[in-house]
Amino acid sequence: MKKFNFTLAVFVFLMLFTVNISAQISTPRSSPACKVTQTVGLVDVTVDYFRPNLKGRKAFGDVVPYGSMWRTGANSGTTITFGDEVTINNTKVPKGTYIVFTIPQEKEWTVIFNKNTKLQGNDPEGYKVEEDAARITVKVMPTMPVVESFTIGINNVKGTGATIDITWENVIVSVPFTVDTDTKVMNNIKTKLDGPSGNDYYQAASYYLENKKDIVQAKKWIDMACD
Repeated sequence: MKKFNFTLAVFVFLMLFTVNISAQISTPRSSPACKVTQTVGLVDVTVDYFRPNLKGRKAFGDVVPYGSMWRTGANSGTTITFGDEVTINNTKVPKGTYIVFTIPQEKEWTVIFNKNTKLQGNDPEGYKVEEDAARITVKVMPTMPVVESFTIGINNVKGTGATIDITWENVIVSVPFTVDTDTKVMNNIKTKLDGPSGNDYYQAASYYLENKKDIVQAKKWIDMACD
């Protein structure tokens, strides 16, 4: 009788397992990922979230209980990234990424922007109110027709602000925020009209000297940088 080759058997098993894994069928997620980026004034705002569907269910007061902290979407929750400082409910929110939680009620929602982006799920363990970057209460507004797929959009875009709109079923809530476009534009105008800075002259002179170009011109720029 032939001797059993254990090594060969393991090798064949691993090969069959690998083939089985690679042959698995890819299927769409029940709550697909979505990413929305919008420039508001001079600030880029990006929302990353997952979109559950109603599938004949009642969303608020059922799938999403009233009065409980909700991850505002599905799976790992929703994050929003502000490319520069914005203002929400008279609170300045620094540039950065925040996780978004909501507490839905029948007539109003509390919307929370929290600094701890590692928080997971509904009513997450480890949530600390002192880590909230901003919190606002907004009214619930009706929307028709019924919205099947949970949606977050950045709408009503102006040079000075926009709204973060959360829509599902027959409900929409809007979170207004503003950006300080005027200060940025005025600073840019001043910088351009004032001409090159001392550092600009210094960098130009250094390049001329390092690359053996016009030394006389380089000296003029050094003098201007020192003025």
